[in-house]
Amino acid sequence: MTLLIQAAHISFAHGGNQIFEDVSFELRAGDRIALIGENGGGKSTLFQLLARRLVPDRGTVTHRRNLTIGFLEQDPALDPSATPYDVASASTADPDVLERSLSALEARLAEPIGDDEMAVVLDQYNEILARLDSGEVRAPGLETEKILDGLRLPRRLWRLPVARLSGGERKLVAIAGFLSVAPDVLLLDEPDNHLDIAARRWLETYLATYPGVVGLITHDRYMIDRVANQIFELEDGRIHVYPGAYTAYTVLKRERLEREALLRGLQEREFRKLKASAEQLTQWARQNPKFASRAENQRRKVADERAALERTPVPKLDRRQIAVDFEAERGGTMVLEVDGVEHSFGDHIVFRRFDLVIRHGERVGLVGPNGAGKTTLVQIVRGVLPPRAGSVRTGASIHLGYFSQQHETLEDNATPLELVRQTRALTEQQAL
Repeated sequence: MTLLIQAAHISFAHGGNQIFEDVSFELRAGDRIALIGENGGGKSTLFQLLARRLVPDRGTVTHRRNLTIGFLEQDPALDPSATPYDVASASTADPDVLERSLSALEARLAEPIGDDEMAVVLDQYNEILARLDSGEVRAPGLETEKILDGLRLPRRLWRLPVARLSGGERKLVAIAGFLSVAPDVLLLDEPDNHLDIAARRWLETYLATYPGVVGLITHDRYMIDRVANQIFELEDGRIHVYPGAYTAYTVLKRERLEREALLRGLQEREFRKLKASAEQLTQWARQNPKFASRAENQRRKVADERAALERTPVPKLDRRQIAVDFEAERGGTMVLEVDGVEHSFGDHIVFRRFDLVIRHGERVGLVGPNGAGKTTLVQIVRGVLPPRAGSVRTGASIHLGYFSQQHETLEDNATPLELVRQTRALTEQQAL
């Protein structure tokens, strides 16, 4: 397969913290890699290096000539005045759209920006010029609609300004614009946040058949299994490459660590023998000077072996690298998203337009005086009461539980044991 990117002995530090050191790897057409590792371990930083957003402190990142790279960040920036349809079609070869993109980049170049950012903007500018000069023209409509529909962005939002969309909807728009570019290399940093199950499945299918390189950062092992054909594990500032997807990685990783642990044990045993030999020769040298040079040589060997052991990380067989819940159903981090909701009863305004996002792990208390509308909001969230304006969306695989003030959700004729067993499949003993 064609070599697209080669990283050779790259090192990078941030704020005095060494992120990774002496990292080398290659990316070829058809590679679909999942980059995994501990939070804060440098995964996003590595993608920024590949996307030319950063420059390594040492080493080189070489790209094939005229290589195009798309980089979807965790929090992508969008033009607030643009519509989702504009964003998704802006990357097609529509000459009018490309001319507008050139004007925007020219305005950016006229501003005071750093050398690294200027290099990125110039690359984008030259890429668009090349597309205009090539005469490549394709109608954006069908492809744009296919992507927006696939990501399940409601059509009623397509012509609204991005500024009026929720955070989750803006992420969908960013993904749509990103995919419509169809670059040689796709780099996606946690693209699955805010996606429901249907949109996630569509994205997985799209990425699994992508002809170029796909780089993926996600905490969803199911997405990794469906998309990736290689795992890049960033661990202790180095990269270990494993063929296959996440399931195969867990087996190969364990086998590697067991081999390294066995080798480490042998090295430590040989070191102890060498150290004992050096101590014995030192004792003999005190009694007979002819052993002095041999003792000195042995002590140097001990020092070299000790330094080699200290440079080699101790294999950690039980260290967990990626936070995944193997028993949970699939879903993003979003539990509840309230977008522009307002409500009133006649002329009485209960609450004015507001937005709210609740994520996994958060515990939210709803407070206010009696009659302020707390129960009304809960009923809207449950879908029992439609809001006067706005929308409410729950995350994928989220099941709402509701305990009312008047206990009207309980069946009057049911026993406590029956009520408990209605919630989930339990034996009588488990319910007790």
